[in-house]
Amino acid sequence: MRHALIRKSPRQGRWEAHNMSSEAVSPIKKSFVKVDNPKPIYLEWNDHWGMGGGWRDIADIRDPGPSLCRTLGWLVGEDRIGYYVSSGLCPDSGAPHTMIMYVIKKDVTKKKWLRGI
Repeated sequence: MRHALIRKSPRQGRWEAHNMSSEAVSPIKKSFVKVDNPKPIYLEWNDHWGMGGGWRDIADIRDPGPSLCRTLGWLVGEDRIGYYVSSGLCPDSGAPHTMIMYVIKKDVTKKKWLRGI
C-alpha cells in the first residue's frame, strides 16, 4: 500500500506530496497469520469519527465520543494489531473472501465466536 506524505519542501518553501510505503508510515511490524478454517465471529468496536462538509469554526465542534460499530463475519486472518474479517466466503472460487475489513484489537470492546453456522 502506498501513502502520500504532505511536507514542506526545504528548497522551494511550499507544501508537496511525497509517496511513501506503508512501512515508512507505520513502524509497527505486523505478522499476519492466515486462518485455515475461518470461524464466524461478532465484534463490537469503537471507531474514530470526523466532521466533513467544509470549513468549521472551532465552536461548532462537538465531541460525541467514539462511534460503537458492530461487525459480523468470518475471521480469515489475524496479526498482533488486528483482525481480518470477511463478510462472505466462497471457498470453491479463486478468490474465496469478499469485503475484508481490518479491525484494530485495542478498539474491540466485545468479541464473540458464533456457533451453529
